[in-house]
Amino acid sequence: MKASSQDLRECVLRAVDQRYPRIEIVQFLGISLSTLKRYLRTTTLQRLAKILSHETVTAQMRASEIDTMVQATKKPQLSVSRFPSAA
Repeated sequence: MKASSQDLRECVLRAVDQRYPRIEIVQFLGISLSTLKRYLRTTTLQRLAKILSHETVTAQMRASEIDTMVQATKKPQLSVSRFPSAA
């Protein structure tokens, strides 16, 4: 992997962490949505492998970190309570 592609990957991941819409990230950085998804997938797998391989971390801490990472990758759920009533 080239150094510039590593910089691009870090930029993409920062933008995702800052909750920018994926379509804006793709358009602004000139990458495909598939590339963005691949960056997220490989980074998430690397983070999970790092967490699970660490011997001094307790099982309870591992579970909470994994739950946090899973929640961060989920799309926000829409609910009726988020919208003003039409009455």
